[in-house]
Amino acid sequence: MARSKRPEDTGIRLVQCQRWGVGDAGTADICAVALKTVHRFQRVAAQRAEAPHRQRVQHLEVQGVQLDEAHSNLRPKQVARVHTALAMGRWCLLWVDCGPRTQETAAALVAQVVARTQALPRFLTDGWKAYTAALLQVVGIVYRPRRRGKVGRQPKPRLVAPQALLYAQVVKVRNTAGHVVEVSRRGICGGPRRFGKQLSQRQLGTTLQPAFMERW
Repeated sequence: MARSKRPEDTGIRLVQCQRWGVGDAGTADICAVALKTVHRFQRVAAQRAEAPHRQRVQHLEVQGVQLDEAHSNLRPKQVARVHTALAMGRWCLLWVDCGPRTQETAAALVAQVVARTQALPRFLTDGWKAYTAALLQVVGIVYRPRRRGKVGRQPKPRLVAPQALLYAQVVKVRNTAGHVVEVSRRGICGGPRRFGKQLSQRQLGTTLQPAFMERW
Protein backbone atom coordinates (compact mmCIF):
# COMPACT_ATOMS: atom_id res chain seq x y z
CA MET A 1 0.00 0.00 0.00
CA ALA A 2 2.95 2.34 -0.62
CA ARG A 3 1.89 5.86 -1.66
CA SER A 4 -1.72 4.96 -0.91
CA LYS A 5 -4.16 7.13 0.99
CA ARG A 6 -6.02 4.14 2.43
CA PRO A 7 -5.71 3.45 6.18
CA GLU A 8 -3.74 0.46 7.41
CA ASP A 9 -6.87 -1.40 8.55
CA THR A 10 -8.16 -1.37 4.99
CA GLY A 11 -4.93 -2.91 3.75
CA ILE A 12 -5.17 -5.65 6.37
CA ARG A 13 -8.75 -6.46 5.34
CA LEU A 14 -7.68 -6.57 1.69
CA VAL A 15 -5.00 -9.12 2.59
CA GLN A 16 -7.47 -11.21 4.59
CA CYS A 17 -10.03 -11.24 1.78
CA GLN A 18 -7.39 -12.37 -0.71
CA ARG A 19 -6.17 -15.01 1.76
CA TRP A 20 -9.60 -16.64 1.97
CA GLY A 21 -10.40 -16.39 -1.72
CA VAL A 22 -13.09 -13.72 -1.63
CA GLY A 23 -14.08 -12.46 -5.08
CA ASP A 24 -13.04 -9.06 -6.35
CA ALA A 25 -16.50 -7.54 -6.06
CA GLY A 26 -16.98 -9.02 -2.59
CA THR A 27 -13.58 -7.71 -1.48
CA ALA A 28 -14.46 -4.23 -2.68
CA ASP A 29 -17.78 -4.36 -0.80
CA ILE A 30 -16.27 -5.64 2.46
CA CYS A 31 -13.36 -3.19 2.46
CA ALA A 32 -15.49 -0.26 1.22
CA VAL A 33 -13.19 0.53 -1.69
CA ALA A 34 -13.56 0.77 -5.43
CA LEU A 35 -13.11 -2.27 -7.63
CA LYS A 36 -10.11 -0.71 -9.37
CA THR A 37 -8.48 -0.34 -5.94
CA VAL A 38 -8.75 -4.10 -5.42
CA HIS A 39 -7.23 -4.73 -8.84
CA ARG A 40 -4.37 -2.33 -8.10
CA PHE A 41 -3.75 -4.01 -4.75
CA GLN A 42 -3.59 -7.44 -6.42
CA ARG A 43 -1.12 -6.20 -9.02
CA VAL A 44 1.18 -4.49 -6.49
CA ALA A 45 0.96 -7.38 -3.99
CA ALA A 46 1.91 -9.92 -6.67
CA GLN A 47 4.97 -7.87 -7.62
CA ARG A 48 6.02 -7.46 -3.97
CA ALA A 49 5.51 -11.17 -3.19
CA GLU A 50 7.68 -12.42 -6.04
CA ALA A 51 10.93 -10.96 -4.64
CA PRO A 52 10.81 -12.69 -1.20
CA HIS A 53 9.63 -15.91 -2.85
CA ARG A 54 12.75 -15.96 -5.05
CA GLN A 55 14.94 -15.32 -2.00
CA ARG A 56 13.43 -17.83 0.44
CA VAL A 57 12.34 -20.73 -1.76
CA GLN A 58 15.80 -22.07 -2.60
CA HIS A 59 17.79 -25.29 -2.08
CA LEU A 60 14.73 -27.22 -0.89
CA GLU A 61 14.82 -30.95 -0.24
CA VAL A 62 11.82 -32.07 -2.28
CA GLN A 63 11.02 -35.74 -2.93
CA GLY A 64 8.37 -35.23 -5.58
CA VAL A 65 6.71 -32.46 -7.56
CA GLN A 66 3.30 -32.35 -9.20
CA LEU A 67 2.80 -30.03 -12.17
CA ASP A 68 -0.57 -28.94 -13.46
CA GLU A 69 -2.25 -26.11 -15.31
CA ALA A 70 -5.67 -24.69 -14.46
CA HIS A 71 -8.03 -22.68 -16.63
CA SER A 72 -8.25 -19.03 -15.66
CA ASN A 73 -10.17 -15.99 -16.81
CA LEU A 74 -8.23 -12.74 -16.80
CA ARG A 75 -9.32 -9.16 -17.21
CA PRO A 76 -10.60 -8.04 -19.62
CA LYS A 77 -12.11 -11.22 -21.08
CA GLN A 78 -8.75 -12.96 -21.51
CA VAL A 79 -8.27 -16.68 -21.11
CA ALA A 80 -4.98 -18.10 -19.84
CA ARG A 81 -3.63 -20.97 -17.77
CA VAL A 82 -2.24 -20.92 -14.25
CA HIS A 83 0.78 -23.24 -14.28
CA THR A 84 1.62 -24.51 -10.79
CA ALA A 85 4.41 -26.63 -9.31
CA LEU A 86 3.55 -28.13 -5.91
CA ALA A 87 5.92 -30.10 -3.67
CA MET A 88 4.40 -33.45 -2.72
CA GLY A 89 3.84 -33.95 1.00
CA ARG A 90 4.88 -30.41 1.95
CA TRP A 91 2.14 -28.16 0.51
CA CYS A 92 4.88 -25.84 -0.70
CA LEU A 93 4.31 -23.96 -3.93
CA LEU A 94 7.62 -23.94 -5.74
CA TRP A 95 6.45 -21.68 -8.52
CA VAL A 96 3.27 -20.28 -10.07
CA ASP A 97 3.15 -18.77 -13.55
CA CYS A 98 0.32 -17.49 -15.69
CA GLY A 99 0.49 -17.76 -19.44
CA PRO A 100 -0.54 -19.70 -22.53
CA ARG A 101 -0.53 -23.48 -22.62
CA THR A 102 2.67 -23.87 -24.61
CA GLN A 103 5.88 -25.86 -24.32
CA GLU A 104 7.82 -22.68 -23.52
CA THR A 105 5.67 -22.03 -20.46
CA ALA A 106 6.03 -25.65 -19.34
CA ALA A 107 9.82 -25.46 -19.78
CA ALA A 108 9.96 -22.26 -17.72
CA LEU A 109 7.99 -23.97 -14.95
CA VAL A 110 10.29 -27.00 -14.94
CA ALA A 111 13.36 -24.74 -14.93
CA GLN A 112 12.08 -22.92 -11.83
CA VAL A 113 11.53 -26.25 -10.05
CA VAL A 114 15.03 -27.51 -10.87
CA ALA A 115 16.59 -24.20 -9.78
CA ARG A 116 14.88 -24.27 -6.34
CA THR A 117 15.54 -27.89 -5.33
CA GLN A 118 18.71 -29.53 -4.06
CA ALA A 119 18.41 -32.63 -6.22
CA LEU A 120 16.33 -33.64 -9.20
CA PRO A 121 12.86 -34.49 -7.81
CA ARG A 122 10.31 -36.98 -9.10
CA PHE A 123 7.83 -35.40 -11.51
CA LEU A 124 4.15 -36.32 -11.77
CA THR A 125 1.87 -34.63 -14.32
CA ASP A 126 -1.18 -35.25 -16.46
CA GLY A 127 -1.01 -36.49 -20.03
CA TRP A 128 0.01 -33.20 -21.63
CA LYS A 129 2.81 -34.03 -24.08
CA ALA A 130 4.56 -30.68 -23.62
CA TYR A 131 5.84 -31.73 -20.18
CA THR A 132 7.95 -34.53 -21.68
CA ALA A 133 9.61 -32.21 -24.16
CA ALA A 134 10.03 -29.53 -21.48
CA LEU A 135 11.82 -31.94 -19.13
CA LEU A 136 14.23 -32.97 -21.88
CA GLN A 137 14.76 -29.34 -22.77
CA VAL A 138 15.75 -28.43 -19.19
CA VAL A 139 17.50 -31.51 -17.75
CA GLY A 140 18.20 -33.54 -20.88
CA ILE A 141 21.70 -34.80 -21.74
CA VAL A 142 23.11 -34.48 -25.24
CA TYR A 143 23.69 -37.94 -26.71
CA ARG A 144 25.84 -38.25 -29.81
CA PRO A 145 25.33 -41.68 -31.44
CA ARG A 146 28.18 -43.29 -33.31
CA ARG A 147 28.07 -43.96 -37.00
CA ARG A 148 27.73 -47.69 -37.64
CA GLY A 149 29.57 -47.70 -40.95
CA LYS A 150 32.36 -45.84 -42.64
CA VAL A 151 30.08 -44.15 -45.13
CA GLY A 152 26.93 -42.13 -44.74
CA ARG A 153 25.98 -39.12 -42.75
CA GLN A 154 26.94 -38.66 -39.14
CA PRO A 155 23.91 -39.25 -36.86
CA LYS A 156 22.50 -36.09 -35.36
CA PRO A 157 22.82 -35.60 -31.58
CA ARG A 158 19.66 -35.75 -29.54
CA LEU A 159 18.52 -35.09 -25.99
CA VAL A 160 17.99 -38.08 -23.71
CA ALA A 161 16.71 -38.27 -20.14
CA PRO A 162 19.28 -38.68 -17.36
CA GLN A 163 19.23 -41.85 -15.28
CA ALA A 164 18.22 -39.93 -12.15
CA LEU A 165 15.02 -38.63 -13.79
CA LEU A 166 11.76 -40.27 -12.67
CA TYR A 167 8.71 -39.03 -14.51
CA ALA A 168 5.20 -40.48 -14.61
CA GLN A 169 1.84 -39.39 -15.95
CA VAL A 170 -1.73 -39.91 -14.71
CA VAL A 171 -4.25 -39.60 -17.55
CA LYS A 172 -7.97 -39.32 -16.76
CA VAL A 173 -10.62 -40.08 -19.35
CA ARG A 174 -13.95 -38.28 -18.87
CA ASN A 175 -17.32 -38.78 -20.48
CA THR A 176 -19.57 -36.09 -21.94
CA ALA A 177 -20.89 -35.24 -18.46
CA GLY A 178 -17.40 -34.58 -17.16
CA HIS A 179 -17.20 -37.66 -14.92
CA VAL A 180 -14.01 -39.70 -14.74
CA VAL A 181 -14.60 -43.13 -16.28
CA GLU A 182 -11.01 -44.37 -16.65
CA VAL A 183 -7.61 -43.59 -15.13
CA SER A 184 -4.40 -44.78 -16.77
CA ARG A 185 -0.93 -44.52 -15.25
CA ARG A 186 2.19 -44.67 -17.33
CA GLY A 187 5.85 -44.20 -16.58
CA ILE A 188 7.70 -42.02 -19.06
CA CYS A 189 11.11 -42.18 -17.35
CA GLY A 190 11.78 -44.92 -14.83
CA GLY A 191 8.58 -46.95 -15.11
CA PRO A 192 5.39 -46.73 -12.99
CA ARG A 193 6.44 -49.53 -10.59
CA ARG A 194 9.74 -47.89 -9.78
CA PHE A 195 8.03 -44.53 -9.39
CA GLY A 196 5.39 -45.95 -7.04
CA LYS A 197 8.06 -47.76 -5.01
CA GLN A 198 9.97 -44.53 -4.56
CA LEU A 199 6.81 -42.76 -3.37
CA SER A 200 5.92 -45.48 -0.86
CA GLN A 201 9.44 -45.45 0.59
CA ARG A 202 9.13 -41.71 1.20
CA GLN A 203 5.58 -42.00 2.61
CA LEU A 204 4.03 -40.07 -0.26
CA GLY A 205 1.38 -42.65 -1.10
CA THR A 206 1.24 -46.06 -2.69
CA THR A 207 -0.40 -45.20 -6.04
CA LEU A 208 0.26 -42.63 -8.73
CA GLN A 209 -2.37 -39.96 -8.35
CA PRO A 210 -2.37 -36.12 -8.44
CA ALA A 211 -4.06 -35.90 -5.04
CA PHE A 212 -1.80 -33.18 -3.64
CA MET A 213 -2.42 -30.81 -6.54
CA GLU A 214 -6.16 -31.48 -6.74
CA ARG A 215 -6.67 -30.92 -3.00
CA TRP A 216 -4.77 -27.66 -3.20
